Amino acid sequence: MINVFVTYILKDKETRDAFYGAIVENQVGEKCRAENGNIRYSYYYPADDDSKLFLFEQWESAEALQVHTTQPHYIALGKMKEEYGVSAEIVKQEVPA
Repeated sequence: MINVFVTYILKDKETRDAFYGAIVENQVGEKCRAENGNIRYSYYYPADDDSKLFLFEQWESAEALQVHTTQPHYIALGKMKEEYGVSAEIVKQEVPA
């Protein structure tokens, strides 16, 4: 299993909320959760920082995660990140079976 921890960093709360609104409008979460090999795909607002958005993903395998990065909604999310000036810190953790 692969855990992926993504911290999106945005200019301010308004930009964060607009970015997350675009994610919801484009059904990114639903599409990711429907992918083969997805275990969890959940967004969270950190309680202590209005300019960040946190994403926790779990995938059955590195192969499932790799396929995920080729999907149209993944590519669309990258374009949304550009549009809203989002940077991201990504940490991947392989969990032994």
